[in-house]
Amino acid sequence: MGYSKSAVLSFIIGLAGLCISVRPGLGQDELSKLLERLTTNTLDVSVLYSLEGQPPDARTIPALAAAFEQKELKKEKQWVAATLLRLGEKSDRYFDFLAGYAREAVEDRTPSFERYDANGRAIRGQFSAEFENWCAQNGKDPRAVTAIQLGVYPEDVLMLAKAQDQRALDLFKQGLDSPNPGVVGYSVQGLARLQDITAIPLIARTAERLPIGARGIIAMQLPWYSRPEAEPLIARLVPDQGLRDSLKREVQMQQFAELSRALRRQGKPPSK
Repeated sequence: MGYSKSAVLSFIIGLAGLCISVRPGLGQDELSKLLERLTTNTLDVSVLYSLEGQPPDARTIPALAAAFEQKELKKEKQWVAATLLRLGEKSDRYFDFLAGYAREAVEDRTPSFERYDANGRAIRGQFSAEFENWCAQNGKDPRAVTAIQLGVYPEDVLMLAKAQDQRALDLFKQGLDSPNPGVVGYSVQGLARLQDITAIPLIARTAERLPIGARGIIAMQLPWYSRPEAEPLIARLVPDQGLRDSLKREVQMQQFAELSRALRRQGKPPSK
């Protein structure tokens, strides 16, 4: 008799929970409920965030590993892999899964679809001539390629950036050479999350080669650096102090949420 993947996953989590729950009084605790929610057909990302804020427990990594195997959607597997890596599971399996998609994005050299005017500003609704020629020569639908450039490749790099894994440093540096501004931007975030100050001159050179209208995405990611070495470049790209402060606040909100989860995991009260 066959069993569904969800049933197998539920059994694994239940078995892991049984080994721990022999301690009296635990019952259906918060962690057990979160792990059970990993077995649902559709992954709720908030469950992963909540798990990142739970104290270390022998059930967590096996349950996440089982969820990774059970999930079929690429995006869901990416989220689970990133959570596993953030929680300290350094298996090549999860890193390679994320890096494989990010590498495809980074190594793609299709010209950017965006067309810019003489002042370096993007022209809405028009493809660049180089992009149109490339699509014609390669028999590609420009709209389909645009969808990949906008909604697939940048997200794949972002998921690797969220993992904050030192093994990705070289790949992020390679991403700075991408013709896709979205890939460039999230490569910057990956480098900044890892606080690689040696990459700041490379990022500066990348900003110079991009049209003015495409430099904003670099400016948006630079505040992930918590180092003063990044300040001159941020100020150069965003001369307006008010706008600079706004970009920093956006990143700080995300950093605070991630730090709060890490502190809760360590049993410490979140900073205010």
